[in-house]
Amino acid sequence: MRIIQPVQGTRYGPWPAVGLRLVLALAWATSAAAAMESSAELQALGYEAIRPGAASISTSSPSSSPPGESASTVTAGGTPIPPRSDWKYKRTKVKRRQQRLNSHSNLPGSTNASHAHHLLNLPPRQRYLKVNQVFESERRMSPAEMQRNHGKIVLLGLFELSTSRGPRPDGLSELGAATMAVEHINRKRLLPGYTLELVTNDTQCDPGVGVDRFFHAIYTQPSTRMVMLLGSACSEVTESLAKVVPYWNIVQVSFGSTSPALSDRREFPYFYRTVAPDSSHNPARIAFIRKFGWGTVTTFSQNEEVHSLAVNNLVTELEAANISCAATITFAATDFKEQLLLLRETDTRIIIGSFSQELAPQILCEAYRLRMFGADYAWILHESMGAPWWPDQRTACSNHELQLAVENLIVVSTHNSIVGNNVSYSGLNNHMFNSQLRKQSAQFHGQDGFGSGYGSRISIAATQSDSRRRRRRGVGGTSGGHLFPEAISQYAPQTYDAVWAIALALRAAEEHWRRNEEQSKLDGFDYTRSDMAWEFLQQMGKLHFLGVSGPVSFSGPDRVGTTAFYQIQRGLLEPVALYYPATDALDFRCPRCRPVKWHSGQVPIAKRVFKLRVATIAPLAFYTIATLSSVGIALAIAFLAFNLHFRKLK
Repeated sequence: MRIIQPVQGTRYGPWPAVGLRLVLALAWATSAAAAMESSAELQALGYEAIRPGAASISTSSPSSSPPGESASTVTAGGTPIPPRSDWKYKRTKVKRRQQRLNSHSNLPGSTNASHAHHLLNLPPRQRYLKVNQVFESERRMSPAEMQRNHGKIVLLGLFELSTSRGPRPDGLSELGAATMAVEHINRKRLLPGYTLELVTNDTQCDPGVGVDRFFHAIYTQPSTRMVMLLGSACSEVTESLAKVVPYWNIVQVSFGSTSPALSDRREFPYFYRTVAPDSSHNPARIAFIRKFGWGTVTTFSQNEEVHSLAVNNLVTELEAANISCAATITFAATDFKEQLLLLRETDTRIIIGSFSQELAPQILCEAYRLRMFGADYAWILHESMGAPWWPDQRTACSNHELQLAVENLIVVSTHNSIVGNNVSYSGLNNHMFNSQLRKQSAQFHGQDGFGSGYGSRISIAATQSDSRRRRRRGVGGTSGGHLFPEAISQYAPQTYDAVWAIALALRAAEEHWRRNEEQSKLDGFDYTRSDMAWEFLQQMGKLHFLGVSGPVSFSGPDRVGTTAFYQIQRGLLEPVALYYPATDALDFRCPRCRPVKWHSGQVPIAKRVFKLRVATIAPLAFYTIATLSSVGIALAIAFLAFNLHFRKLK
């Protein structure tokens, strides 16, 4: 029998043992973290880390290892790991590489030596390279690639050729306008010694897809550098892209995004657009309201940023213009009926609406049911919203009822053509541009659409016969026969002018560098050249030329554009007035403009006014009538008394 002697008890019980275990656990965690860091560094250096539990074999080879160095280690897989001295050498090499790349960083006001010293003092998480520097260091072009790309300037074009509901015919005309602009610029040799190319893809009006297409174009073409980004027509996609392009020093030019949020230069520093934002039409709306003497209005907007921001700015400007805003009503897609009832209770007749094209037929149908149309009401909507949306069969109203509801409705939009018969900087007038655009769109008709996952490259140097033979992948497998060449987007002229604005800014930057006796840089662009991107931004802001969509100039990131007023007359959208912001003038005698029509020929009143007043009679008339009445009453009483007194006499 084995006898176990009891252990002499201690004063503190089992707590010292627990504390010892905690110390050992902490030490093990620290060593594991150090091992993980070393493993990550090994992976960054190109070596395979030893997996936990893997067997290792230590071998010594005097012939392969110089004196004074430790023997190498071989993992179970047979991959040799260099000795520790080699690790230190590689780490030093990587640090030197990081310092060399960071010395060319786009951070202003830092010299190479001071920046390298600052880098060593930064925390470990801040010592990493920027994504554009890593890209350029890992995918630096070879001399043969640089020679092959000499004289080429590549633009990335992101278009909405399809949406979640199917193909988008307007996107094809926008693509055709960009392709036509590329061909014209090359034909005129606007950039001497350079050829412009356009790499295109489809964003499907989805922000996630748009960002994915952007990185797809960058990483699948390592021998190409996208100098600028053209796109897009969907404000949500444009906002997502505008937040990404500054990290790659790419200037973005949109041709159809009208969200007022994009006007924030601090949020989107590398952004321009050739379409006027919704908020730029506010002075035109105020001038139109004053023209018809309306002193009270009501705003009715959807609770989305693209609609609410423009309305908020409008309310502020209305107050400054001494125009009363009786109510500012916002609604969701599910409660617009209740909000329309509230709008009717305010009893204001001039309604400024801002909502999506999908909700417009339903809102106007409900307005018809509430009798909020006709001679007593004037609706002013924010955009033409593409093709006519009022013959919509998805509402509870018939086409005739919707037609009555939208009759004489006012639409505020961007004017996208040249006033008169003037010729643009590219040599085209309105008729020439429309006819050539239809021919360009017809080239895409019958071909496959543009791929949802693959880009297409369009070269200015390519002839039209080459572009006819070029095949493009389908939009989700849909044949190009569903994309109608006759469907011309309202943003097609702005798309054409956007490509010309890019080319003119590039030419101005090239001329600026040559005047300063600097070497030509356009074909030497890479994603770390913030100085080149800054010069492109400066030259873009100085542009002023006549495009096919009218005069093109910029105020900040926004285009200074002419505002057009349209009115639905007999089911057709007819122009009625133009507003010129330079002169603050509202022109109702513009070419092809029709007179404004109202129900019963009278301008709707802004608000019914109830006044209480006391109706009085003139004193002379009052006393005269009172006297005559008194005499008549007295005579009547006298005759009655006479009759009663002599009633028994026959």
